[in-house]
Amino acid sequence: MSSSNIYIAYYKLLMECQHCIVAVKLDYIDSAWLCVRRIITGLTKLIESAESIYTENELFCYVKGLTPILYETKIAQQGRDQSKIADIIESELVPWLSQKLSVSEISHEEKPDFFDENINALNAIGQDELAKYITSYKKRAQDEHIICCNNAYGSVSFEYINGENRYNLTGLLHPYMDALFYAYDYRKDEKISYALAGGCMIYEALAFMAISIATKVFLFESDQELLFKIFKYLDLKEYILSERINFKFTNLINEATQFINDQTLLVKSTSTKGIVDTSLKQVYATYQMIIVSSREKAYLLFRNYYENMRIKAANIGTILHRFQGKPIYIIAGGPSLDRSIEVLKVRPQNSSIICVGTSAKKLLAEGIDPNYVIISDPLPEMKKQLDQPFDYKKTSLLFLATTYHEAVNNFIGEKYIVYQKDFIPSEEAASKEGMPIFRTGGSVTTLALDIALNSAASHIYCMGCDMAYTYNQMHVSGVDEIKGIATDSETKRVKGVTGDILETAQNLDSYRMWIEKRLREYKGDVSVTNISDGAYIHGMDNISCDEAINRFV
Repeated sequence: MSSSNIYIAYYKLLMECQHCIVAVKLDYIDSAWLCVRRIITGLTKLIESAESIYTENELFCYVKGLTPILYETKIAQQGRDQSKIADIIESELVPWLSQKLSVSEISHEEKPDFFDENINALNAIGQDELAKYITSYKKRAQDEHIICCNNAYGSVSFEYINGENRYNLTGLLHPYMDALFYAYDYRKDEKISYALAGGCMIYEALAFMAISIATKVFLFESDQELLFKIFKYLDLKEYILSERINFKFTNLINEATQFINDQTLLVKSTSTKGIVDTSLKQVYATYQMIIVSSREKAYLLFRNYYENMRIKAANIGTILHRFQGKPIYIIAGGPSLDRSIEVLKVRPQNSSIICVGTSAKKLLAEGIDPNYVIISDPLPEMKKQLDQPFDYKKTSLLFLATTYHEAVNNFIGEKYIVYQKDFIPSEEAASKEGMPIFRTGGSVTTLALDIALNSAASHIYCMGCDMAYTYNQMHVSGVDEIKGIATDSETKRVKGVTGDILETAQNLDSYRMWIEKRLREYKGDVSVTNISDGAYIHGMDNISCDEAINRFV
C-alpha cells in the first residue's frame, strides 16, 4: 500500500469514526454498530499492510500504538457497550488517526488528487457535458474565490471570499460530522432521494449516502471553481459510477423549483453565498426562511393544536354560508391602510370585514368593528393582538388550529377553528368531521384570502396587504412601536401599485408570490381588488389608495 493509499485509508476510517460518534450520540444504535464493524475491518487491514511500508522498528511502534485500540474496540463490540465504544473512538482512535494524517510520512505531493478519477467516472456514465464544464475551469489566482483548508479530521473545508470578507461554506473544524448531524435531523425513512442547494452541501450529500446505501442525492451548483475543487479533493468516484450523486449545473431555477414545489429541497444559510444569479439567490433565501421557520415552530404547532381542540369551538365550515354572495374586506396591517381606511367607512352594509390581528387596534380606533378577527401565529405574541376592547356581539374570532392556545382561550366572543392543509392532525380532523381545510401560505393574510376564495363571496377587497415597505414604513400607524424599516434589514425591490419601485423583505415578497400562484390556480369567478400603494399583485385588480377614495368615497 502506497503512502497515498494509506492516507485515503486513514481518511475513510476517520469518516467512519465520525459517523459512529454521531450515531451513538443520536441513539441510532444499529448504524453505530455497522460503523464499528467497518472500523475494525479497516484497522485490521492497516496492520496487515504496515509491513510493506515501515522498517522493523517503525512497524513495532506502529503496531504497538494501534493494537491496544483495536483490542479495546473489539471488547466493547462484543459487549455491545455503545457508550464505551464511542469513548474509545473519540478519545483514542480519532486522535491517533488525525496524528497519522499530519505526520511527515505522507508528503504534500503524495496526498491524493481525486480529480481525474472523478472526471473519468462522469464520462463513464455519459455525463460528458458536466465533465467538460468542470475541466474547463482555468485557475487564475486573481480570480480565485474558493479557499480550501485541511483540518485535523483529514477533511477539506471550503471557504468563499468576497473582497475582504470570508464565509465558511462548510463546517471549518469537522464539516463531515456537522453534516451527519444535519442529515440525521432531516432524513425521512420514506425518502430515497434528496435535493441539496449548493456545493456547500457536499458533505451533507456524503452524509445522506452514508446513512443509507439506497439514498440518491441531487446537488445544485454552477460555480466552476467550487465544482473543480470538490472534484479535486473529495473521492466521489463510486458515488458517481453508481449514480447515487447527480450534479445539476444548468437551468438551476427550473430544476430547483420542481423540488421546492414538493418541499423536498434542502437549503442552508450558506447556500446563498457566492451566487451570482440574484433570482436563484432569492429563491433559495426565501425557501430556506420558510423551512427553518416551520421546523422551529413544530413543537408549538402540535401543543397548540391539541390545546385548541379541547376548546371544542365551532368550525369555520359551519359559517361559510354567511359570506355567500356578499363582499368581503380583508384588512391587513400594511402602511397604506392609513390612506385607504375611509373606504371601510362607506362599505356595503351586507359586507363582512375579516381583520388580521395586527390591524384590529387600528380599526377599533377608527370606530370600525370588524366582523371577524383572524389569527394564525403559534407564538405567545398573539395574546397582545387580541388584548383589544372588542364588542364581542359584533366581532368573532377565526383561529388556525395551531394558533397560540392561550390567545384563543382569552377571547370571550364566538370563535371558529380553521383546519389547515399540510398539517396531518388538522387534515385528519377535517376528514373525520367533514369540514374544509385551507392553505395558509405562511401568513395570516394569505390564510384569510384562501378562506375568502372558498366562501363564494361576491367580491374580495384586500386593504393594507402591501407586501412591501410602503412610504418606507413597516406597518400602519398605531399598531406597533417600531414603524420604520430596520437599517440592517435585507431587502429587495418590487414594482408598486402606483408604478414606484418599493423596498420589501424576503418574507413579504414570498407571500406576494404565494398569492399570485394561488390566484393563477383559482378556478372560481370571484374578482379580487387590491386597494394599496404597496406591491403590485398579479391576478388582482390593483388600485391605489387615492383612486379608491375617489371611486368609493
